[in-house]
Formats: sequence, C-alpha cells, structure tokens
Amino acid sequence: MTANVTVPQQVSVTCPGCHSGQQVPRTATRIICQGCGKPIVFRKCDTTGKTFPVLAEWTTWTHPGCATRHVVSNHHPPASSRAARSRMVSSPPARKLTRSQKSAMYLGIAMIGFLGVLIFLFLLVVNPGAQYSSDLRSSSVAAEGVPGQTVDLSLTGTSIEGQWASQNGLSLALSDGKTLQVTGPVPDTWNSTISCSDYCSTQGFSVPARFSVPATARPGQTLTGSLTGDVYSPQPSGPSNFSNTSNSVNMTVTVQVITSSAQRKIPGIALLISFGIGVLFLYAALRQRRAQRVVR
Repeated sequence: MTANVTVPQQVSVTCPGCHSGQQVPRTATRIICQGCGKPIVFRKCDTTGKTFPVLAEWTTWTHPGCATRHVVSNHHPPASSRAARSRMVSSPPARKLTRSQKSAMYLGIAMIGFLGVLIFLFLLVVNPGAQYSSDLRSSSVAAEGVPGQTVDLSLTGTSIEGQWASQNGLSLALSDGKTLQVTGPVPDTWNSTISCSDYCSTQGFSVPARFSVPATARPGQTLTGSLTGDVYSPQPSGPSNFSNTSNSVNMTVTVQVITSSAQRKIPGIALLISFGIGVLFLYAALRQRRAQRVVR
C-alpha cells in the first residue's frame, strides 16, 4: 500500500532587500532569503488587508498604494495572501540623523535663507544710476541728481543706419550762471557712402548729453537750464536717395537736487530687513534644535 504525501503549495516571494525571487510554502511565517541570507517575515497591512514580505531587521515598512508606515511587530501572518508579491517594493526605515548632523542642517538652512534674502534684495534695490532720455524734438526734460554727481541724459531720434553728427555740439546753461558743453562736435562719417536699393530704412540713435550737478547745489533745490545745439542725420528722400536733415535742439532741463543719503535710503532699509530675516531664520533653527533635544 502506497502512502500519499502532501506537498505544501508554493508561492512566489520577492525579497524586499536584494529583490531576488524564491518559492516558499504558502503557510510559511518566516523564511531565510536565498539571495542575501536575511530573515524575511510576513506582515499584513492594516489598511488594505494584504500581506507582504518584509525584512525582520526593519522597524517599519511601507508598500505601494498605501501611505501608512507600519511597525514590524512580532505577529507572523502566513504567506498565503494572494497579493501581487512580484510588484511589491518595501523601503527600509529612514536613516536617523545624529545630533551634530541635525544641528549642521538647521544652521545651514538658516544661512542659506539669510544669504538668499540678501542676494534677492541686493538685486532688487541696487541701481547703477538714473538714466534719462528725451526725444530730440521735445521742449523739456526733468531729472534728479546728487551734488557733484553725473546725470546720464540722452537725446533720441531715428536716421538711416542710426547715423548722426553735430556741427557745434550741445551746451547746457544752468540757472547758476554756468554753461557746460555736454556733447562736443561730431563730424559726419557717412558722406555719400550710403546706398539704398529702394527706400532707405531708418534705425534709432542716441546722442549722449551727460552733465554733472554743481557741487555747490543744495539738496531740495531745483535747477533749471537750457540745452541748445544742433544734431543732423541722414534721412530718406525718395527712392534710393537721402538728405541730411538738421534738428535745432532747444530744450528746458529741470534738475531736482537730492541728497546722497536719500539715494541710499532703500538699500539701507533692505539691508536691515534682510538682517532681521536672517536672525529669524537662525532663531527658528535654534528652537528646532532645542525641540529635538527635548524629544530625545
């Protein structure tokens, strides 16, 4: 008489450590991985009710489709669940940082935040200098300036190839009795070399008219002056032709004199704000560090 031998049904299990596959009895509660030699136990998810293999050395585990971090307890459910073990991926517990590592991390965050605010505010408020522009044909222009410093003024227009010249230059006569030559004579360089196959197109040009605010000017004072001179440029004149057109400049310039401290007011406030934010970052980091010590 031949005795019947019952072989336990096998299920496929993937090691969550080395990801090697192996066949184990369905009723097994603890096995040794054939790939890495580590003990594997089977744990059931309290949310989904499915059983998954996890390493016995882990303290917590998770699985795809569930955000809960489960604790590896001493309860050993069998490996009989029909969960899709081939696609199960468990993650090892997060590595805990040491006290010195946490302190360095918090202080690093505080310093990065402080420097970031400094850089942002510096780029926001730094102005290389006020620039003013006005059309050649305008009758007036207003600007601000600090005693002894330069006001960057330019007069704009259009011409063929952006060319321009000035026979006598530009002069600025201020209300304090001083006359400044802001632009010297500029000879033309195009002569008769410009050629157009059809109507000539134009481009913009800019005539610099920089001048310095008198060092004796008082903050709050308003200076007025007259900017005069000539600017001529090549302009289209029918098909394939051009002619030199002269513009007489006669412009009233108004300059509001300001103090250098007023000009630096915004950067000073920005620096103060950034310093305060940096102190707050540092304070928050120290509070977090103290809280971590209390928890431990």
